[in-house]
Amino acid sequence: MLKLAMVLVMGCGALMVGCAQEQDVGTPEELGSTDETQEIVANLVAAGFPADDIQVVDGLVYTGRDALVTLQASREMLQAPAGPEQYRTTNLVSSSVTLICVIGKQFSGVFDTGLNLAIENYNQ
Repeated sequence: MLKLAMVLVMGCGALMVGCAQEQDVGTPEELGSTDETQEIVANLVAAGFPADDIQVVDGLVYTGRDALVTLQASREMLQAPAGPEQYRTTNLVSSSVTLICVIGKQFSGVFDTGLNLAIENYNQ
């Protein structure tokens, strides 16, 4: 009975820790960010990202809770023409490339549909 009680207590403790609310990492000013970090944040805001969607963790700037943004990338976002896309890169497929082979026979369901739509989009 003591073992069962210990397992129950440890399980509840693990659930409480695992389900805890995320802590806000704070604004760049609160974290004592560098000029580079402040420039990245300013560039993201100017590019149209919501300020509350930008986070600074250990001196690195993230947007969308997962995308790391460098200073160069944030500057490229400001050079992008106005449109529905917020990010533009110079890393494009050359116009001389006429065939890209994708082996997708192991895919099924939603991923297969997404792959087919991506291929169709590229071909257009």
